[in-house]
Amino acid sequence: MSAENALASRHVALFGGTFDPIHHTHRAIIDAVLETGFVDLVLVIPNRDPWQKSEVIASAQDRLEMCRLALGSHADVEISDIEIQRDGPTYTIDTVRELALFHPEWKMSLVLGADSIATFHSWHLADELSQLVEILGIARPGHEFHSGAPLPHPLRINRVEMRESTLSATEIRAELNAGRVPPGLNPAVLHYIHTHSLYVGD
Repeated sequence: MSAENALASRHVALFGGTFDPIHHTHRAIIDAVLETGFVDLVLVIPNRDPWQKSEVIASAQDRLEMCRLALGSHADVEISDIEIQRDGPTYTIDTVRELALFHPEWKMSLVLGADSIATFHSWHLADELSQLVEILGIARPGHEFHSGAPLPHPLRINRVEMRESTLSATEIRAELNAGRVPPGLNPAVLHYIHTHSLYVGD
């Protein structure tokens, strides 16, 4: 059964990103979201061609497989290829519309960091999207959310507290390119990266 058909009448958190590569901070975000008790399932959605992000190194299929390796054993997490299977740029509104079409009984929230919340107003069809989903805002201690330019329908933000993390995919890729073993990677993901010679010569 596909991830999209796995559950009905439940609150599903959509966690999208490039996951290039997926690392321990991503897992910590998922754990923090589930620990709130707000949601029943986190649906992890690797982007195919994110329209607001130019630097994607590994292929969509490689990033999907690394997500499966890192999170496949987590009972409350599913990995979806819904955006990878779609041609053209990745727009969140298209993903939400498609999921809502097949699962009108789902309540959906987007998992977003402070930077994404601040630029949400610039997203494709942002006001329509704001009516379809709530936001699970990942908050570092002492940090407040700033939603940028106002929308006709303001964002509905539920705060999810999380400890500060210094891990970044950019730094992990740099370490791998230098031939070093970076912190923060699942051993199966690290093995996949080495086996497929990813992030070398970037």
